[in-house]
Amino acid sequence: SFSQKLFVSSLGYMFQWMPRMQLFSDPFIGSGFPEDWTIFFIAFPLTYAGLMGVFVAKISKGRTMKELVLGCMLGISIGTWVFFGINSGLAMDRHLSGTYSLLNEVTSGDPYRGIFTLLDTLPLGTISAIVYVVCVFGFITTTLDAASLALASTTTKWLDADNAPSKRARLFWCVMLTLVPLSIMFSGAPFNALKSLAILVSTPLAVIITFMTVGMMRWMMHDKHVPGMLIVRPEDVAFAGVETTFGTSKV
Repeated sequence: SFSQKLFVSSLGYMFQWMPRMQLFSDPFIGSGFPEDWTIFFIAFPLTYAGLMGVFVAKISKGRTMKELVLGCMLGISIGTWVFFGINSGLAMDRHLSGTYSLLNEVTSGDPYRGIFTLLDTLPLGTISAIVYVVCVFGFITTTLDAASLALASTTTKWLDADNAPSKRARLFWCVMLTLVPLSIMFSGAPFNALKSLAILVSTPLAVIITFMTVGMMRWMMHDKHVPGMLIVRPEDVAFAGVETTFGTSKV
């Protein structure tokens, strides 16, 4: 089908041109695209990289480090590729066939209605729209749950026997994480404000994550030459619960 061909073609294009797209700064024309999109989409994930790291460590107890790394790198990447492949393939197929143009809907200023109109072009359009809404709510719920767990764990001095924060702390962060985007939405702030905020927050985090990555690599290289068990005090990894040897390290 068209979506399958587009997915394979786009995957090859990505692997071929990824370095150029990431380093493209448009010095001659100065269209502003790299500043508005490329830098934003590199900076945006960094804003929640820290809390997602804590969350992944919390839910990965018993997994080896190899399973953890491969799950995050391959699982998340493949899921994202499939998601965009199906949705973008459907939109482009409807646009090229003249059935429906999501581009016109977006340029008219109502992209959210365009999503449901696009889904309505499917044989089971109403059911697809319901499934879409359920998936959106599920995504928002799990995201808030993960973020509140990570933030509550890092801001709580004393955790319970299961290394979990109190429900009040998690509820507080859920409310705060809900109020921030709602305030931006109802204030009518332009999308550029969100872009600027993401870049501003991610800049210091990029430096911190760089040092953390170097430190982790040095730690692992050191442990590679240590025979036997890697002795880790429970209080040093209260939220991660490492109980492992190098190579088959369990988080």
